[in-house]
Amino acid sequence: MKCLAVFTLFLLMSSVLVIAQENTTNVTVPFVEEPTLVCKTGQCESGCVKCSDKVCHDPSFQCVEELTLDKFFPNKVPLGETQLNIVLRNTGTVSLKDIYASVSGDEIITMDKISLDKLNPGDKDYVFAKINASKSGTIDIVLKIYVAGAVKFKYVDQLVVEEPVKTVPINMINVTLLNSEFEQLKQKYRNLEQVYQDKKSQGYPVELIYDNLKAVFGHITETQSFLLQGDYKKAQTGLGVISSNLADAEKQLNDIKKEKETLRDKVKNNLLFFGSLAAALVSIFTAYKFIQGSIDRKKLIELHKKLTSKKKDKKKKKKK
Repeated sequence: MKCLAVFTLFLLMSSVLVIAQENTTNVTVPFVEEPTLVCKTGQCESGCVKCSDKVCHDPSFQCVEELTLDKFFPNKVPLGETQLNIVLRNTGTVSLKDIYASVSGDEIITMDKISLDKLNPGDKDYVFAKINASKSGTIDIVLKIYVAGAVKFKYVDQLVVEEPVKTVPINMINVTLLNSEFEQLKQKYRNLEQVYQDKKSQGYPVELIYDNLKAVFGHITETQSFLLQGDYKKAQTGLGVISSNLADAEKQLNDIKKEKETLRDKVKNNLLFFGSLAAALVSIFTAYKFIQGSIDRKKLIELHKKLTSKKKDKKKKKKK
C-alpha cells in the first residue's frame, strides 16, 4: 500500500514538472526598445554632445574648432599707423564667437582691434587690426586669433613696411588723371565680370571668385564717392586697392580649370540628346502623315470631279 502511494506521488510530481517546463518554453519575453536620446536646445539629455558653442548635438557629433587664415591685406604698409584687414574662414564643425586678432612683430604693435561676433562652420568674414609700425623693411609677424577671449590660433607671415612717401599737396594732384584711371579700372571690372559670367555658364567652378568681384565693386563705389566729394587723397588709395584686387581676380579667372565631367553628367547629357532626337523624329513622322493625308484628299477630290463630269456628259447625250 505504501509503495502504491509513493508511486502515485512520483507520477504527480513528474506531471507537474512537465507542465511547468512547457509553460516556461512557451513564455514570450516582450522586446523592449532602447530609449532614443533627445539632443536639442532645451532638452539635451545625458549622452548627447555639447561643444563650446553650447549647442546640443547627437552622440556621434565631433566638436572641431578650426579657423583658417585666408589672407590679410594690405601686405605692404607705410611707417606709422595702418589697418590690416584679415579674412578668416571657419573650417571646423562648431560656431565660434567673439573673434578678433592681434598682430605683433619687430617694432610692430596692435593699437586697436575690431572683433567679429560669430562665425558659423563653412563661412568666412573679416576681422580688423589697427597696428603701428615704427621700423621699415620686411618684418616677420605673428597673427594671434582670439576666440571668446582666449588665443586659439597662431599664424606666422611677413609684412613689408615701407618708408613714408612724400605727400603730394591736393592742389598738385592731377584730378583729370585720377578720373581717367578710375574709368579704366571700372571698364576692367566690367570685362572681368563678363568673363566670370561666361565661365560660370560653361560650368567652371567660379563661386569663390564672385566674392572677390563683389568686394571690388564695393571699393569702386567707395572710391567714386571720394572723387565726387573731392577727397582725392582717399581716392588715390582706393584706386590702388581696386587695381590690386582686380589683378588677383583676373589671375584667378585665368588659372581656373573646368571640373571633369562625371559619368552621371555624361549619362544625363546623352539622355537629353536622345530625348531631343526622339522628339524631332516624332515631329517629322507627324508631318509626314499630315502631308500624306493631304495628298490622299486631293486625289479623292480629283476623282470626284472626274465622275461628276462623266455623269454630266451622259445626261447631255441622252437629251440629244
